Amino acid sequence: IVLFAEAGGRALKLTGQAPEERRRRVGSMLSAFYGIEGAQGACSSSSPVAAAAIAAAAPLDRQGFDAQQHFDGLVATGTVADVLKSANAVNAQVKDLDGDMNMVIYENYNKFIRATEVTTLVKTSVSELEPDMAKLETSFVQIAEHQRKVEEGVYGRAREIELLLKRQRVCKKLQVLFALPTTLQRCLDRGAYGQACEAYSTCVKFLRQYKQVNTFRAVLEDVELQMGRIRSALDSRLCSSELSSKDAVNSSLTLLDLGDEPARILRDFLIGRTAAQRACLWRCFVEEPGSDAETAVCRACDLAADTYVLELVDAVDGFGKIQESVRSLPSEAAEGRDAQEELDSFVSTAVEALCQRIAELVERRRPPAQTLVSCVNNIRDALRRLHSLMPRLLAKLFSSFLSRIATDATRLLFEKAAAYMVSDLIALHAAGNKGATMDVVLVEVGKTETCVVHRILSAVEDCQPLLDLISSDKAACQQFVRTLEDQLEAFVATFCAGCMAHFGEEPKLSCPSLRSPPCEPLEALRGLDWCGPFALALAWLARRFEERVVAKAYSQAQAMVASAEAGADASALSAPSAAVEADLACAGEAALGHFVRVSGQRLAHFLRNAVQRRGWAEASKAPTEPSLVVEMIFKEAQGFDAQLAKLLGDPRKTRGGGNRRNFSLSKSTMELEIERQWAKKLQVYAPVPFHRSGALSGIFMVAFKALFEYAREETFTTFGLQQLQLDAELLGELARDFVEAEDAGALGSLLAEAVSSGAARCREAPTLLQASDVEALCAPKRGSFRAA
Repeated sequence: IVLFAEAGGRALKLTGQAPEERRRRVGSMLSAFYGIEGAQGACSSSSPVAAAAIAAAAPLDRQGFDAQQHFDGLVATGTVADVLKSANAVNAQVKDLDGDMNMVIYENYNKFIRATEVTTLVKTSVSELEPDMAKLETSFVQIAEHQRKVEEGVYGRAREIELLLKRQRVCKKLQVLFALPTTLQRCLDRGAYGQACEAYSTCVKFLRQYKQVNTFRAVLEDVELQMGRIRSALDSRLCSSELSSKDAVNSSLTLLDLGDEPARILRDFLIGRTAAQRACLWRCFVEEPGSDAETAVCRACDLAADTYVLELVDAVDGFGKIQESVRSLPSEAAEGRDAQEELDSFVSTAVEALCQRIAELVERRRPPAQTLVSCVNNIRDALRRLHSLMPRLLAKLFSSFLSRIATDATRLLFEKAAAYMVSDLIALHAAGNKGATMDVVLVEVGKTETCVVHRILSAVEDCQPLLDLISSDKAACQQFVRTLEDQLEAFVATFCAGCMAHFGEEPKLSCPSLRSPPCEPLEALRGLDWCGPFALALAWLARRFEERVVAKAYSQAQAMVASAEAGADASALSAPSAAVEADLACAGEAALGHFVRVSGQRLAHFLRNAVQRRGWAEASKAPTEPSLVVEMIFKEAQGFDAQLAKLLGDPRKTRGGGNRRNFSLSKSTMELEIERQWAKKLQVYAPVPFHRSGALSGIFMVAFKALFEYAREETFTTFGLQQLQLDAELLGELARDFVEAEDAGALGSLLAEAVSSGAARCREAPTLLQASDVEALCAPKRGSFRAA
């Protein structure tokens, strides 16, 4: 029972473990039992946690294990099935232990057999080597004997040989000293100034130490003479632009070794590098004949990045090397040698010169924005090494350059768009000047408006890469916003000033940024011939410019700026300023006003010919019908009315012929004076309202005012005065068909004043036609005109 309890306990202990863990534990126990090497180490290397787990899982391994108590507990708590299960587990474990024990015995036996074989082989090999070892011992004895004999043979002459070698070395040194002037001359001829300085530094201390010896003093004088020539050559060479940075650094270090003043060396080094940078920059920006803008800018920037910037970085590195050599000088010689300010000035000048040349090239060639941004990024990448050496200075310089290039490129984009807009307007003038119908002119005006919208929106869109270039700099972005706003206003300025220049007026614009529009577009529009439909087209475009062009451009610009990384304030681009709106209104009024004045002067020209050529002063018979000039004016008025109605979208409404005004001489003097003063106070060239009726009223006012003035210059017979009365009556009636009632009254006053002026200048007693006679004479013509 005790044995069964012990076996059952072990079975419970082992069955509660995983198979791999159980196998490892069994092997460990067997190895420890048989004293196999490594077993104790494996057991001791296990962690305390693992040891505790094993102790908890194996109660049979503990000190003072009570088998009877363990068996009683198993029987008391378990069933018969549990006891049988434990017995089966014990049998399985015993078999495992037996197999593992046999395996351990077999492995140990194999190791023992192998060790025995190796030992036998070693004994055999050592026995075979004994004759060779004896021969080797004899050879060593012979070598020692020969060495002793050689030492006895040369010992007597060793000191003599050593003395002769010392004398030989001294003679070679003297030979070098005496040949030093010749060596320096050869170095001077070849330009090997570094070798000359090295030879001089090696020998000069000895020559100065023994200069009391005549021979050495003569050599020293020759050497100093040669070094003076070398120093002069290095001074002139250091300031030359043909020297590379590496050679300039070597020359500077040589002059330092010669004892020249460090401050002067650093200054001359920077002078020479400045000249070299200037020459390199000029070579980079030499333009090839026939190259386009994109190719020219890319080539120049690539050359600058590969040569100019590289030379600049080498110069800064070389300056640092010279400064390190200066700092290694004794303290009293190196005091006050810090030339960082001079280096900063040199780098600032070089970088600003590069930026200036790029800006000038961009101004002259005007490349696409994407190409420009790519070139600027290429320059920025090339300057990264220099930025790592001087981060604060380079960041300041390049930020300023980026802001400037973005501003200039934006201005150029909008100037290009403005130039294209002028070309579109010139094309519109050509289309209107070919005698095209108003429907064709309207189509061309719509195309022109679409082109102008495309021009300005394309300019805004092309600014996106420029904004991305400076998007991380808030101050630069804010400056860009101001520039963008100015250029949008400048685009409007070009249109407004172009309209005024075309009509021969000097641009008088309200917005400060619009007061200096580009001159070239103005000259292009100023030389165009007069074309009535073109003038009306300009008025129509000016009226719609804010809504169809400016508003879209401002909206797109605001959205673009709002997406910038730095978060610039885009509120200035929310809407055009009141000054821009006022200037557009002024341009529209100027276009319409000029059309009115030119058209009115054309009618006035007809009236002048009629007054001066009909000979009303010698008229000898009563009038039978209105003059031909009335019909001519009516046809012209119909043409003006059709043009205004088409372009302004304000068709004329048919009116009746009532409220006809009769001219008579029965008015009192007071009434005549009032009409005369009223006619004088009429503003013939006042601003024209932007509608068809107002424009036609202005045309008639110019023509009728001219008739009034022409009548004052002529003398009339009674029949001539009656002809003037008849023409004025029909002109007034026809004018009422085109204008509003209040404007018709003002026109009637001008015509009445013209008749009154003619009556005052009648050589006979002035007699006007009766109203019925006037009506009878005007009715046929009036009916035919209105029917037409």
